[in-house]
Amino acid sequence: MATTEIEEITHLPKLKDADSFPLWDFEIKILMHAKELINIVDGSDLLSDQGRDEENIRKWKMQDAKFQYCIVRTIEKHVKTHIMTCTTTKEMYDTLKQIYQRDTSQQKCLLLQDFHNFKYDKTKDMMTNISHVQNIAFRLHQLNQTLMKT
Repeated sequence: MATTEIEEITHLPKLKDADSFPLWDFEIKILMHAKELINIVDGSDLLSDQGRDEENIRKWKMQDAKFQYCIVRTIEKHVKTHIMTCTTTKEMYDTLKQIYQRDTSQQKCLLLQDFHNFKYDKTKDMMTNISHVQNIAFRLHQLNQTLMKT
């Protein structure tokens, strides 16, 4: 990988726990799309789809390895133990998603509670406070939960 690609990865948030998963997932998906590797990660382009064409197999394995590297570089050391036996990017991503993506109903409840209990923090500037509320709204939107505008 080129130095700029490695620098891109080091600027991504690290996956530490279930609380950090939504932001990590958001950024890693953007990276998947940007690197045109989403098909390998979501399983729509499998190694078995490459047939017997050695060149296609080699290219697929190289792309898969590049994104395995991206995942490994963006997760904390204790998280890596969960994916050590995975052989593909899809397996790694699915395993992390299964472990760290909270139950949707539980997550909705916690986020709605955060939203309704939000109080303006005078020690922070206006944009930071607004950003906090927008972040909650974004995470709720990801879970197909809408907030009523009043």
